Amino acid sequence: MKERLLKLIDALGMNVLSFSKYIGVSDGTTRMYTTRGSKPGSDYLEKIILANDRINIEWLLTGRGEMFRSDSSPKQPTTALVRSNQIIHINQDNENGIVIPMIDQKAAANYLSGYTSQQYYNELAHTTLPAYMAKGGLHFWLQVKGDSMETTFYDGDWLLCEQIQRENWLDLKDFDVHVVVSNDRGVQVKRIKNRLKKGFIRCRSDNRAHKPYSLPYDDILEIWRVKWYLSNYMPNRNEDLFNKVDVIEENVEDLRVLTESLMRQVQDLQKQKK
Repeated sequence: MKERLLKLIDALGMNVLSFSKYIGVSDGTTRMYTTRGSKPGSDYLEKIILANDRINIEWLLTGRGEMFRSDSSPKQPTTALVRSNQIIHINQDNENGIVIPMIDQKAAANYLSGYTSQQYYNELAHTTLPAYMAKGGLHFWLQVKGDSMETTFYDGDWLLCEQIQRENWLDLKDFDVHVVVSNDRGVQVKRIKNRLKKGFIRCRSDNRAHKPYSLPYDDILEIWRVKWYLSNYMPNRNEDLFNKVDVIEENVEDLRVLTESLMRQVQDLQKQKK
């Protein structure tokens, strides 16, 4: 792939520095692939696709086909991912807004075995949102399963998530809610403590009945930032407070009645003494 990457840079009339700026990475990252012969990761290849959708990633990966796709090829409103050397297209932008794939509880359970195949994404339901709700990178809806994040999210709620590029993981903020995909635990919704400089992240549930745990960097496949949520459960969050106030009011009323009764008894005793 080293030779093909160099040919691509030359065909674009660029050098390593200008190409790196073009796709949004450091020149040191590109040099690692053009001089040392290291194999680019999926994040790097996705940046190439996003920078110029005419580049034929299949050619870059395998050498098959032409360097650039034909101009006559219809432009697809998709975001392309590279998964295990496969190119996967996910519909996102259209004239009515942003098309978001919906990963329900069943699909989430099969995510690790299916997320590298085009068929997995083709079978997902989709919904369209206004563009302002899904600015940035690739977005998914994920359906919550279980009670680990109660009372913030409940079983069946939907979370709108943005996938975070691996190179930006060090910037994750402590205690923000994220979806963490790992080999060991699958797809999990958690608040995280970012300890990636030490080689791991700490995952915490809002429901204290669920114990926190750590995930090593090498076990983490993806991280998504939770941006919005959709729920049909609307509890009265002030109910407990109202109940406590009611109890206090009842106790105060009981004390008032008792005090009045005692005062009458005192008055009766005073009259008897006279």
